[in-house]
Amino acid sequence: MIMESAGGGGGSYNAGINQSNASAANAGPGYVTITFIPPGAAQMLASPAALTAADMAFLEAFSSGPDADLDGFPDAEDNCPLVFNSDQVDADLDAFGDACDNCVLDPNPQQADADLDGYGNRCDADLNNDGAVGLDDVTQILSALNSNALPAADLNGDGGIGMDDVSEALGRVNSMPGPSGLACAGQAPCGSEGM
Repeated sequence: MIMESAGGGGGSYNAGINQSNASAANAGPGYVTITFIPPGAAQMLASPAALTAADMAFLEAFSSGPDADLDGFPDAEDNCPLVFNSDQVDADLDAFGDACDNCVLDPNPQQADADLDGYGNRCDADLNNDGAVGLDDVTQILSALNSNALPAADLNGDGGIGMDDVSEALGRVNSMPGPSGLACAGQAPCGSEGM
Protein backbone atom coordinates (compact mmCIF):
# COMPACT_ATOMS: atom_id res chain seq x y z
CA MET A 1 0.00 0.00 0.00
CA ILE A 2 1.31 3.47 -0.83
CA MET A 3 -0.23 6.49 0.86
CA GLU A 4 0.59 10.11 0.29
CA SER A 5 -0.68 13.18 2.11
CA ALA A 6 0.04 16.87 2.07
CA GLY A 7 1.91 18.16 5.01
CA GLY A 8 4.83 20.18 6.10
CA GLY A 9 8.12 19.50 7.68
CA GLY A 10 10.95 17.43 6.50
CA GLY A 11 13.03 14.51 7.46
CA SER A 12 12.99 10.86 6.73
CA TYR A 13 12.17 7.69 8.56
CA ASN A 14 12.78 4.18 7.31
CA ALA A 15 11.02 1.55 9.37
CA GLY A 16 13.25 -1.08 7.85
CA ILE A 17 12.38 -4.65 6.99
CA ASN A 18 11.35 -7.24 9.50
CA GLN A 19 10.00 -10.77 9.32
CA SER A 20 6.34 -9.76 9.28
CA ASN A 21 6.28 -6.54 7.21
CA ALA A 22 8.39 -4.33 5.02
CA SER A 23 7.61 -0.65 5.39
CA ALA A 24 9.03 2.78 4.88
CA ALA A 25 8.03 6.38 5.55
CA ASN A 26 9.46 9.52 4.01
CA ALA A 27 8.59 13.13 4.71
CA GLY A 28 9.59 16.18 2.77
CA PRO A 29 8.35 19.69 2.16
CA GLY A 30 4.67 19.39 1.32
CA TYR A 31 4.27 15.61 1.36
CA VAL A 32 4.51 12.41 3.31
CA THR A 33 4.77 9.00 1.66
CA ILE A 34 4.24 5.79 3.59
CA THR A 35 4.83 2.46 1.88
CA PHE A 36 3.74 -0.87 3.36
CA ILE A 37 4.67 -4.04 1.55
CA PRO A 38 2.96 -7.10 3.01
CA PRO A 39 4.87 -10.36 3.40
CA GLY A 40 5.09 -12.27 0.12
CA ALA A 41 4.14 -9.23 -2.00
CA ALA A 42 7.22 -9.54 -4.18
CA GLN A 43 6.25 -13.10 -5.04
CA MET A 44 2.64 -12.05 -5.74
CA LEU A 45 3.68 -9.20 -8.04
CA ALA A 46 6.10 -11.48 -9.88
CA SER A 47 3.12 -13.79 -10.50
CA PRO A 48 -0.01 -11.61 -10.92
CA ALA A 49 -2.14 -14.75 -11.34
CA ALA A 50 -1.51 -15.46 -7.64
CA LEU A 51 -3.45 -12.34 -6.59
CA THR A 52 -6.99 -12.78 -5.35
CA ALA A 53 -9.91 -10.61 -6.41
CA ALA A 54 -9.64 -8.83 -3.06
CA ASP A 55 -5.94 -8.12 -3.70
CA MET A 56 -6.79 -6.68 -7.12
CA ALA A 57 -9.61 -4.54 -5.68
CA PHE A 58 -7.27 -3.21 -3.01
CA LEU A 59 -4.57 -2.31 -5.57
CA GLU A 60 -7.09 -0.69 -7.92
CA ALA A 61 -8.49 1.42 -5.08
CA PHE A 62 -5.16 3.25 -4.88
CA SER A 63 -4.57 3.60 -8.61
CA SER A 64 -6.25 5.75 -11.22
CA GLY A 65 -7.91 2.68 -12.77
CA PRO A 66 -7.57 -1.05 -13.32
CA ASP A 67 -4.07 -2.33 -14.06
CA ALA A 68 -4.50 -5.88 -15.39
CA ASP A 69 -0.77 -6.57 -15.79
CA LEU A 70 0.26 -4.84 -12.53
CA ASP A 71 3.05 -2.83 -14.15
CA GLY A 72 2.04 0.43 -12.47
CA PHE A 73 0.22 1.90 -15.49
CA PRO A 74 -3.60 1.91 -15.53
CA ASP A 75 -4.96 -0.05 -18.51
CA ALA A 76 -6.30 3.14 -20.11
CA GLU A 77 -2.76 4.59 -20.20
CA ASP A 78 -0.78 1.35 -20.67
CA ASN A 79 0.63 0.67 -24.15
CA CYS A 80 0.45 -3.09 -23.38
CA PRO A 81 -2.42 -3.47 -20.90
CA LEU A 82 -2.13 -7.26 -20.62
CA VAL A 83 1.67 -7.63 -20.72
CA PHE A 84 3.88 -6.39 -17.86
CA ASN A 85 6.07 -3.60 -19.25
CA SER A 86 6.88 -1.06 -16.58
CA ASP A 87 9.28 0.75 -18.93
CA GLN A 88 6.51 1.44 -21.55
CA VAL A 89 9.16 1.43 -24.34
CA ASP A 90 7.71 1.94 -27.84
CA ALA A 91 10.69 2.01 -30.23
CA ASP A 92 8.62 2.59 -33.40
CA LEU A 93 6.21 5.09 -31.79
CA ASP A 94 3.08 3.29 -33.04
CA ALA A 95 1.35 3.39 -29.60
CA PHE A 96 2.01 -0.32 -28.95
CA GLY A 97 4.71 -1.07 -26.40
CA ASP A 98 7.58 -3.24 -27.59
CA ALA A 99 6.47 -6.03 -25.25
CA CYS A 100 3.24 -6.55 -27.24
CA ASP A 101 4.07 -5.01 -30.64
CA ASN A 102 4.10 -7.43 -33.58
CA CYS A 103 6.61 -5.17 -35.40
CA VAL A 104 8.90 -3.62 -32.81
CA LEU A 105 10.95 -1.50 -35.22
CA ASP A 106 8.38 -0.75 -37.95
CA PRO A 107 5.29 1.35 -37.15
CA ASN A 108 2.26 -0.90 -37.47
CA PRO A 109 -0.57 1.00 -35.73
CA GLN A 110 -3.24 -1.47 -36.88
CA GLN A 111 -1.08 -4.46 -35.86
CA ALA A 112 -2.11 -6.15 -39.14
CA ASP A 113 -0.89 -9.77 -39.29
CA ALA A 114 -2.71 -11.48 -42.15
CA ASP A 115 -0.97 -14.85 -41.78
CA LEU A 116 -1.34 -14.86 -37.95
CA ASP A 117 2.31 -15.78 -37.35
CA GLY A 118 2.95 -13.07 -34.75
CA TYR A 119 4.94 -10.87 -37.11
CA GLY A 120 3.00 -7.88 -38.42
CA ASN A 121 2.67 -7.40 -42.17
CA ARG A 122 4.94 -4.32 -41.96
CA CYS A 123 7.95 -6.45 -40.94
CA ASP A 124 7.04 -9.84 -42.41
CA ALA A 125 7.80 -10.41 -46.07
CA ASP A 126 8.32 -14.13 -45.27
CA LEU A 127 5.02 -15.19 -46.80
CA ASN A 128 5.72 -18.93 -46.79
CA ASN A 129 6.76 -18.80 -43.10
CA ASP A 130 10.02 -20.69 -43.59
CA GLY A 131 11.88 -18.28 -41.29
CA ALA A 132 13.58 -16.07 -43.91
CA VAL A 133 12.58 -13.77 -46.76
CA GLY A 134 13.59 -15.24 -50.10
CA LEU A 135 12.91 -14.78 -53.78
CA ASP A 136 10.08 -17.32 -53.46
CA ASP A 137 8.32 -14.81 -51.18
CA VAL A 138 8.92 -12.00 -53.68
CA THR A 139 7.45 -14.21 -56.41
CA GLN A 140 4.28 -14.71 -54.32
CA ILE A 141 3.92 -10.94 -54.00
CA LEU A 142 4.43 -10.49 -57.74
CA SER A 143 1.75 -13.10 -58.46
CA ALA A 144 -0.76 -11.08 -56.42
CA LEU A 145 0.24 -7.69 -57.87
CA ASN A 146 -2.58 -5.13 -58.25
CA SER A 147 -5.03 -7.20 -56.24
CA ASN A 148 -5.99 -8.03 -52.69
CA ALA A 149 -5.71 -11.77 -53.30
CA LEU A 150 -2.92 -12.27 -50.73
CA PRO A 151 -3.50 -9.94 -47.75
CA ALA A 152 -0.15 -10.85 -46.12
CA ALA A 153 1.59 -9.42 -49.22
CA ASP A 154 0.27 -5.92 -48.47
CA LEU A 155 3.40 -5.04 -46.50
CA ASN A 156 2.75 -1.31 -46.25
CA GLY A 157 -0.91 -1.63 -45.27
CA ASP A 158 -2.29 0.59 -48.03
CA GLY A 159 -5.05 -1.86 -48.95
CA GLY A 160 -3.51 -3.22 -52.14
CA ILE A 161 -0.51 -5.16 -53.38
CA GLY A 162 1.77 -3.02 -55.52
CA MET A 163 5.36 -2.53 -56.60
CA ASP A 164 6.03 -0.75 -53.31
CA ASP A 165 5.34 -4.07 -51.53
CA VAL A 166 7.64 -5.89 -54.00
CA SER A 167 10.36 -3.31 -53.32
CA GLU A 168 9.95 -3.73 -49.56
CA ALA A 169 10.23 -7.53 -49.88
CA LEU A 170 13.33 -7.25 -52.08
CA GLY A 171 14.93 -5.06 -49.43
CA ARG A 172 14.32 -7.80 -46.87
CA VAL A 173 15.66 -10.77 -48.88
CA ASN A 174 17.94 -12.97 -46.74
CA SER A 175 16.56 -11.52 -43.51
CA MET A 176 14.22 -12.92 -40.90
CA PRO A 177 10.78 -11.47 -40.23
CA GLY A 178 10.31 -9.10 -37.31
CA PRO A 179 11.41 -8.45 -34.75
CA SER A 180 8.19 -8.98 -32.83
CA GLY A 181 7.54 -8.50 -29.14
CA LEU A 182 4.99 -11.32 -29.05
CA ALA A 183 6.20 -14.44 -27.25
CA CYS A 184 4.39 -16.66 -29.76
CA ALA A 185 5.92 -15.01 -32.89
CA GLY A 186 6.83 -17.58 -35.53
CA GLN A 187 4.17 -20.03 -34.36
CA ALA A 188 0.86 -19.72 -36.20
CA PRO A 189 -1.65 -18.98 -34.96
CA CYS A 190 -0.18 -16.26 -32.80
CA GLY A 191 -2.64 -13.73 -31.38
CA SER A 192 -2.33 -10.14 -30.35
CA GLU A 193 -1.69 -10.70 -26.67
CA GLY A 194 -1.43 -7.72 -24.44
CA MET A 195 -3.18 -5.18 -26.60
